[in-house]
Amino acid sequence: MVAATRERVTVFIAGSLLSSAGSNHRQSTLERHRPMVPVLAALGVAESSGFVAGVVALDAALHSHQATLSEARDWLTVLARRPGKTTMRSAVAAANALSESVLESQTRLVLIALGYQPRLQVTLRTSDGGFVARVDMLIDDLGVVFEVDGRVKYHGPNSTEVFDL
Repeated sequence: MVAATRERVTVFIAGSLLSSAGSNHRQSTLERHRPMVPVLAALGVAESSGFVAGVVALDAALHSHQATLSEARDWLTVLARRPGKTTMRSAVAAANALSESVLESQTRLVLIALGYQPRLQVTLRTSDGGFVARVDMLIDDLGVVFEVDGRVKYHGPNSTEVFDL
């Protein structure tokens, strides 16, 4: 994550905070070739691109086991003086490792905004325990299930028909 202001550039690299105003910092940063910490990258997305994008990025990092909510909360403490701290904090609170795609994350946020509490990745069974389906989301109060898939999933010889809504 790089945060630029008129006076300085702050770069977070692999768990360390480096600050400088000059090009020497840029060179020393590039020489290190350290990877970005995934949770920090996701928080940077929240800061720079907003709540929904931040939740999507955090969901992906959590789902792929590249980050934990505990790490995200720890970084919120380090980043407490950042201008986007409120958005980052809200994104961490809304993040869910069970979301398996961008579209699932976005749909979950819409449902929550509408006042629903969807459960994610739910296995449905018959009364005697037989498997029926595994659905992306279930709203228990309504008995409504959601399958949230994009076109990409349905291309190829073993695909099902794509419905345009």
